[in-house]
Amino acid sequence: MSHPHIISVRDVGRNGRNAYIRMELFEGKQMHHLGQVPPDRARKIVAMITSALAHAHSRGVIHRDLKPSNVLVLDNDLRVIDFGMG
Repeated sequence: MSHPHIISVRDVGRNGRNAYIRMELFEGKQMHHLGQVPPDRARKIVAMITSALAHAHSRGVIHRDLKPSNVLVLDNDLRVIDFGMG
């Protein structure tokens, strides 16, 4: 999936018996570490999350564990992470 608010997976594979996933580096804070945010910012955050989820759903992918620790926020941007598709 390619969406500005979903963490990008660059590569997956195995190194011997170990599986790996190489993802985009996004140095945001987990959403639950933000504390209280002003209503305008909260609306923007919710709009970005719903846009990401709508994109995933349109491709038949369901995020089975959406919670504040699976949303990284940096300034006016965010990434939904950990779709748990393993």
